[in-house]
Amino acid sequence: MPRRSPKRRSGSEDGPIKPRLSIAIPLHGAGRWIDGVIDTTSKAPSWSRVVISDASRLDDTADRLADHFREDARVSVICPTGITGWVAHANLLLEQADTEPFCWMPQDDLISPPDYFELLAEALDRNPDRVLAFPSACRRVRRGWLRSRELEPAPYRRLRSRWGRSRQTWRQ
Repeated sequence: MPRRSPKRRSGSEDGPIKPRLSIAIPLHGAGRWIDGVIDTTSKAPSWSRVVISDASRLDDTADRLADHFREDARVSVICPTGITGWVAHANLLLEQADTEPFCWMPQDDLISPPDYFELLAEALDRNPDRVLAFPSACRRVRRGWLRSRELEPAPYRRLRSRWGRSRQTWRQ
């Protein structure tokens, strides 16, 4: 299936590309993972928006990332104040999203292949009734090699208690 070309903001043909994907990277003492965050952010498509947020300010990672991505219009680095806890930080990042497709990228995750975000967006485009996309699973095999395997779609099923009744019935 051909890739959908990014749409431009209304008004100007030469204007900035309207984001189709929001990528949120929450930071918490992320100094040791800064190279991975830079690599992940650099792989984000031109039609995406990346919001990097450091609510804890345990180190100077946010400042270093803001300096590194100063010229990249896709990337915003924010340091909110008054945010306590992961849930409040996650909610703040969700509020920053300006697209329906949304991607969490933990600070310590590395992505591969380079077109990771495009693959996820294409999977959602091909399946408009789906709300979640993630890559195939990798598992460790002998001597540190990783082998990738495709996952089959998991059918929805009702959870059962150990007495054989559905959880909804059991809780009533």
